[in-house]
Amino acid sequence: MNKEVVKDIFAIGIPSFLAGLSTTIFNWISTSLFVNQPFGYQALGTYTTANQLRTIVTLLPDSAGKVTMPQLANAYGNQDMKRFKKTVIVTFFWNLILSVIPAVVLFFFGGLFQNFFGDEFNLSNQLILIVLVTGILIALNNAVGYILICSNLIWYDFILRI
Repeated sequence: MNKEVVKDIFAIGIPSFLAGLSTTIFNWISTSLFVNQPFGYQALGTYTTANQLRTIVTLLPDSAGKVTMPQLANAYGNQDMKRFKKTVIVTFFWNLILSVIPAVVLFFFGGLFQNFFGDEFNLSNQLILIVLVTGILIALNNAVGYILICSNLIWYDFILRI
């Protein structure tokens, strides 16, 4: 096996694999914790409802990140640090805007969203606020992850995700 291939496996493949695996493991653990409590399935339903709100907040920034990652990688690979820095700023700006707008809409009209899940899974206003703010922070965290990945710092992205 070529030395470069082994180096790439340890520098790129393993941290990418571990990042994806850690998400699955943490989801499994949190689901198990909810279900194994009194009223566990109701708690799991509330958790799922809150998670759906967060998903709505991160949907657009995640999609935008898929557009900016090739630009970041290209600028970094060509050692065009001026363009790289400009793309970093644009990535943060758009992740912030594209997460704040749905968060604000969901904060004011979240009651309509909850009607889809039923009365037994109602979220308090404080929980909704926490979930929406967390969604915005996750969107910004993902922007940092894109930058780390495109800067060939994939192990740091894995640590950030943990």
